[in-house]
Amino acid sequence: IVEIYGGNVALHGRLPAITENLAAALNSPNPPCGLGMTWESIDSNPVVNDFLWDMRWRKNVPDPETWIGDYAVRRYGADLPEVRAAWQTILRTAYGAYPGHRRPTESIFCARPSLNVTKVSPFAAAIAVHYDQRQFRDAVKQLLVAAPQLGGQAGYRYDVVDFTRQFLANAAQLPYREMVAAFKAGDQAGFKRASGEFLAMLVDQDRLLGTDPHFLLGKWLDDARRCAPTPEQALQNERNARCLITTWTQEPSNLGDYAWREWNGLLGSYYKPRWEWFVDGLQMTLDGIRTKRIPLRTVEEAWTARSWAN
Repeated sequence: IVEIYGGNVALHGRLPAITENLAAALNSPNPPCGLGMTWESIDSNPVVNDFLWDMRWRKNVPDPETWIGDYAVRRYGADLPEVRAAWQTILRTAYGAYPGHRRPTESIFCARPSLNVTKVSPFAAAIAVHYDQRQFRDAVKQLLVAAPQLGGQAGYRYDVVDFTRQFLANAAQLPYREMVAAFKAGDQAGFKRASGEFLAMLVDQDRLLGTDPHFLLGKWLDDARRCAPTPEQALQNERNARCLITTWTQEPSNLGDYAWREWNGLLGSYYKPRWEWFVDGLQMTLDGIRTKRIPLRTVEEAWTARSWAN
C-alpha cells in the first residue's frame, strides 16, 4: 500500500488512494475479513499507520479530510482550527495520491551529485514534487502558529521538523537547477551564488534535524554499537550500520543510497562532502583547471570506514 523501502525519510502516504481502495474492497462481493500491512519501515509517516489500524474498528471508510482533522486532535491533545486546516492541506499535498507516483518525493540533498539528478534511490523513485509547494509551505506555516499551545508535545515537534524538512528538501531543487544552468552557461558569478545557496540550505537542513532525536545519525550508530557483546563486534556493527544507509555494501554495487536517510550528522558528514566534491570539480572546470581528483566512491568508502571514536 505504501512504499518507503529502505526506511527513507520522506513524506508519503497516498491516503486518498488507500481510502478509495478500502472502500472498494468493503463494497466488493467478497469483502475482506481482516487487514494487514507489509513494508520495510514503520518509523516514518506515522499518520499512515494510524489510519490503517483505525480502519480495523470501522465498518465504513470515513471521509479522509474529516478523519485527518480528528487525527491531529488525537495526536496533539488539543483541537485547534488552524491545526485541522493545516493537516487537511497536507493531506491534499504531501499525502495526496498522484498517477504514476508510488514512491516518496526524495531529498535532493541525499542524491549522488550529478548535472542531472532525478532521484536518490537506485530503483523507481524521483525527486519530482507532484503537489503545489506553495500550498504545502503555507500549511507548515499554519501549523507553526500553534507552537505556543503545542510546543511541548513530542508528536507536534516531530511533525513540525519533518514537514519543514520536506519543504526545505523540495525547495533546494531551485538553487540546484540554477547552479547547473549557470555551469552550462559558463556563468561564474551565477554558479558561485547558486552553489553557495544550495550548500547553505543543506547546512540549515542538518541543523533543523538536530532538534529532534528521531532524526539523529548518532542514535543509529550508538544503538548499533550498544547491542554488541564485544568491542570487536561493536566496530563491525557500526561499519555495517554506516554501509546500510550509504553504500549498502562494502564492495561497489548498484544498491548505493538504497536506504538513504535525511538525518542530522549524516547530512553534515556524508552528503555535504559529496556535494562539495561535486561543486569544487565544476568550479575547477569553469576556472580551466585540469587535475586528477579523488573518485567520489573513495570519499564515500572513507566515511563508511570511520568509527564512533573518530
